[in-house]
Amino acid sequence: MSNASADTVRCELGRSFWLTLLWLLIYGGAVLILFLIPLAWVWRVLLSVVLLAGLADGLWQIAWRRGGRAVTAIRIDHEGDVELRIGKSGRWQSAQLRQGAVLAAIVWLHWRPPGGFWWRRLVIPADAVPADCFRRLRVALRRRSSPD
Repeated sequence: MSNASADTVRCELGRSFWLTLLWLLIYGGAVLILFLIPLAWVWRVLLSVVLLAGLADGLWQIAWRRGGRAVTAIRIDHEGDVELRIGKSGRWQSAQLRQGAVLAAIVWLHWRPPGGFWWRRLVIPADAVPADCFRRLRVALRRRSSPD
């Protein structure tokens, strides 16, 4: 018999260089396009400020895993139940998962809290967690989604 705690996968999510680069490219391209289209300078400046605020929030919450809404850890037990640690409080919250993508370099999950209405997304690139933990996370998610 296997021990339940041995089958539990727990990964601490850290900063991701690749997500940071992706966010910078996307928002940088949006600001560049904004300055190439014919708009009054006031609108360009206002929309640039909005884009830069979105960039800052995306980097802080998603790429760097900081802030109150950031998912900082994921835990999957031997029965396939998923819990996420949200923010710096260290509070674990159970989550319902919907089919996502489990690929070699990235895991894309759709989740929501029980009873919640909106589905949220969680992107976990390989550089955000240790290699062994990323491998065990991918195996656990594939095992969870496979029919028995």
